[in-house]
Amino acid sequence: MKGFVAFFLLLTVLVLAWTVDAQSPQWKLYDMTQMGLDKMYYDEAGVIRQSPQVLKVPTRILHSPQSVKGYTEKSDVQYRDLRETQSLMEIDCESRKWRAVTGMNIDSKGEVIDRAERVTEWEAVIAESTMESLLKQVCPQKAEGGKAVSVPPAFEPGKRDP
Repeated sequence: MKGFVAFFLLLTVLVLAWTVDAQSPQWKLYDMTQMGLDKMYYDEAGVIRQSPQVLKVPTRILHSPQSVKGYTEKSDVQYRDLRETQSLMEIDCESRKWRAVTGMNIDSKGEVIDRAERVTEWEAVIAESTMESLLKQVCPQKAEGGKAVSVPPAFEPGKRDP
């Protein structure tokens, strides 16, 4: 009986550990500033298909001290300890448009500096922009005939498809 209880407890711990790991963000670099100071990531495991062509994509920008210093020289003092910006974006792969859904700035202690909870207007993705880099990472690429030729992990059948 003790062996069964020990086995059951071990199995429970392993299942819980696997579940927590499967849910954790998988941040993947998609772009950086020209000088390489700020790095932009998206959560590959968190990409969700909202409709056939629209995706919700969690993003994260890690700000360097140098870029924060340059920003705060022209801006409010509340951002002097800015470490990262997290946002939820919607990307329309078909029409090549994007909009922000939510966003928050976080300091080096992990405290939220400010938060925005409003959906912005749809904007066109500009060629060779940071947003185009993100679109290329998360949206299926199309060949000349109009059919998808490469499919990112979030589009695998049965995975993240509501």
